[in-house]
Amino acid sequence: MAQDTAGHFATPPVKGTGSRNYFRFGEWKIGRILPAFFATIVLLMTVGDIIAVLQLNRLETRAWRFYQADQKSLAIMHVYLDVVTFRDTLTGLAHDQNAHEFASRATALRDNFLRDVQRAQQTLSSAPDVNQVSTILVRLETVRATLPLQVDSLLELVKVGDWQAVRLRLAGQEQALIALSSSLVADVEQEVAQEHARALESVQRTRRQLYLVLSITALLILLIAAVLGWYATRRISRSLAKLDAGAQALARGKFGYEIELSGNDELADLAKAFNCAAQQLQKFYDDIKRSEAYLAESNAKLEEAQRITHVGYWEWDPLTDRVNWSDETYRIYGLRPQEGHMDLATVQEKIHPEDWKRAMEAALSGARINVECRLFRPTGEVRIALFQGDVKRDTSGQPTLRFGTVQDITDRKHAEEELRRSQFYLSEGQRLAHMGSWAFNPEGFFYYWSEELFRIYGLDAQKGAPTLEQYLAIVHPQDRDFMAETIRKMHAEHIGCDVKKRIVRPDGEQRYIRSVGIPVVEGEILKGFLGTAIDITEQELLTQELERRQAHLTEAQKLTHTGSWAWRLADRKTVHLSEEWYRIYSFDPAEGAPTWEKYFDRVHPEDRLKWKGIIERAIVQKADYDQEFRILLPNGMVKWIHTVAHPVLSNAGDLEEFVGSSTDITAFKSAEQEREKLRQLEAELAHINRVSTLGEMAASLAHEIKQPISAAITSANSCVEWLAHVPPNLDRARAAAAKIDKYGNRAAEIIDGIRSFYKKCPPQRELVDVSGIIEEMLTLLKGEANRYSVSMRTELAADLPKIMVDRVQLQQVFMNLMLNGIEAMTDSGGELTVKSKLQDGQLQFSVSDTGLGLSMEKMDQIFSAFFTTKSQGSGMGLAISRSIVESHGGRLWATANDGRGATFHFTLPTHVTETSSQVIL
Repeated sequence: MAQDTAGHFATPPVKGTGSRNYFRFGEWKIGRILPAFFATIVLLMTVGDIIAVLQLNRLETRAWRFYQADQKSLAIMHVYLDVVTFRDTLTGLAHDQNAHEFASRATALRDNFLRDVQRAQQTLSSAPDVNQVSTILVRLETVRATLPLQVDSLLELVKVGDWQAVRLRLAGQEQALIALSSSLVADVEQEVAQEHARALESVQRTRRQLYLVLSITALLILLIAAVLGWYATRRISRSLAKLDAGAQALARGKFGYEIELSGNDELADLAKAFNCAAQQLQKFYDDIKRSEAYLAESNAKLEEAQRITHVGYWEWDPLTDRVNWSDETYRIYGLRPQEGHMDLATVQEKIHPEDWKRAMEAALSGARINVECRLFRPTGEVRIALFQGDVKRDTSGQPTLRFGTVQDITDRKHAEEELRRSQFYLSEGQRLAHMGSWAFNPEGFFYYWSEELFRIYGLDAQKGAPTLEQYLAIVHPQDRDFMAETIRKMHAEHIGCDVKKRIVRPDGEQRYIRSVGIPVVEGEILKGFLGTAIDITEQELLTQELERRQAHLTEAQKLTHTGSWAWRLADRKTVHLSEEWYRIYSFDPAEGAPTWEKYFDRVHPEDRLKWKGIIERAIVQKADYDQEFRILLPNGMVKWIHTVAHPVLSNAGDLEEFVGSSTDITAFKSAEQEREKLRQLEAELAHINRVSTLGEMAASLAHEIKQPISAAITSANSCVEWLAHVPPNLDRARAAAAKIDKYGNRAAEIIDGIRSFYKKCPPQRELVDVSGIIEEMLTLLKGEANRYSVSMRTELAADLPKIMVDRVQLQQVFMNLMLNGIEAMTDSGGELTVKSKLQDGQLQFSVSDTGLGLSMEKMDQIFSAFFTTKSQGSGMGLAISRSIVESHGGRLWATANDGRGATFHFTLPTHVTETSSQVIL
């Protein structure tokens, strides 16, 4: 191969073609060779696809003709089946001889037959390639014309009832139609079979052609792909091997190495560029060697300067996040100089997260960097560094390099922090204590006021310390002369001060201030005064409030006859006794606290043992104690005392003392005795009310008791008579004896009810079924109601819960209300209704009558004691009833009915708590 003037190697000419017309395929570039091969492959694949599409189109045409043939056969088959169905269906109907059904079915079969014939004609007419289609259509038309005529003739025969002729015609004429349609089916099936054979032969032929074309196309594509891969690999791999050798030589620093690569393709051009770059690198390498000596000397001087000033240098490449540090920067971070390569992630680990975020925000803002950060050294030591830097940008304004300095300022920051801490402690201590400091010179000027002192006096620190006149103007008018005299005396006698005064701040608030000052004297010369001022307003107000509360407590104890005390367990000595305690026990406060023995002598002799036992038990159990006892005074007077005490324990849980109160309850005890007497009188009054009620009902009750006794006597006489029969009638005697038992029990129930209502006994609560009490009262008052033509009825809720009440007292309530209702209807008669229901967790009862009713003025008066609307009444029944209901936690009231009469309501809670064992009026 010869080399041309451009350095390329030419391919020798092909034999027999001449030197000017040879094919220069070897000089094609790779960019032209690869598309040429790929275009050839695509062309072959396109041709193969076109042939395959044409063959598939032929297959589709054959399939369509196959489908048309099947449609012809199916259409003729439908006609044949219609003729057979016509004959078989009408033959069966002719045997049944049902004219209406025959005519209906014949008409439907004819219409269906005509539709199928029309469909078959259309199918055959759309296939002109069938040779016998005209003959088939003629015969099909014959069948179509014949069948309707036969239907008409058959229908005529059916109308005249000639079923024999119908059956004969069906057997004769229809057979010919079936034969004709059968021949049509056979002809069409033969034609369809021939068409199937031709279609299958065409399909087989087309499939063989398609397989051949696809196989040839695939072989050509594989062959071209193989040639392309071999040629491209051979041509490219040799050139790449030479380029790789050149790259390895360049990596070893052999910048004079040249790559020898012939040709005119892309790889040859790359080899030329490589050789040119190697020459440039050789020149650049020589320049670097010359400048390294100068840079080494400059770096040494810079490192020494950084080490002396503790200032390091850093660079950050934003594109690669690589970080370059000077040796001093490594030392600031606690590392050996140039210990490991640094990147942004490694630097982030060595800076406090909060400071890192702040530093990055400053760096990314684009401005100059000036931030302080906390650094973590490998030893765990935390240092403080000041970062300062700037950014270098390209022509488009994008940052290409960030650089700057870092200085260790830990010692300076510690000194500043210590100074601030001392100032803060002093200021915070004055703020917490509400104490300010001041300095006063002999000329009468304040030359120093602390910040807290400005806050205490409510002055503006920006205006500076006040003058003496301004200071005295702030002092309360009533204390101003006193303070002026104090200041004059301090200057005259060179003495300090400790005074309490009031000031009025500019906002009008009054504060209490305590000022303490000392003189500063050098030799005999007064240099000034130093002092403090503390706001004692809260303490002063608390002291005044404590004195006021002590006065209130003393007055309250005096009004309630309650004294407070405290005594120590170790020596049984009192540590506190209020003034009221001395008055209760008749001791003289001037003589001091009495001893334990004197106090013990005041306890009533009959209560001393119990009193001492309660106290000793409280000491052992370290518990509270609460007791009532009597004391005996020297003048012979007896008082009742109620004492409540609480133990005081140490942190270790040891009992140290008792604190408590003693109340004079003598008046309360006397009142309680009087209340007990009143309760007894009230119980007697309630009993008298029940007795008087039964007295009023005596005639009615006698009638009620007499009825069952008379019935029992009658039954007894009947029993004697039945037993005297010969033989004795034992069944009737037994029945009479049962009636005796029934009437006797009835009389006993009435008597027991009267006895329980009449007897005098202390209140006793138990679980009671209120509905049962209502039934008892209805029984007891039945005679009284009948006497005045009053009917009684009830509307009682089912499943009412039992409640805890006093049975006798509740009987009395129902008795009073029901009897009042009956008495309201004595002149005109009427109806008494008793109702019960459960509502809002309470049992609610009502007693209604249809009598004269109540006016609005009397609604509240009727429950007052001794108020009555009856000429013979005592006026206590409703008062006692309301007292009973309220003692059970309920309420009793009255309302006027819409028509005639009145209704009395009362409620009882389902869970009654016993507040009193007696009725309270």
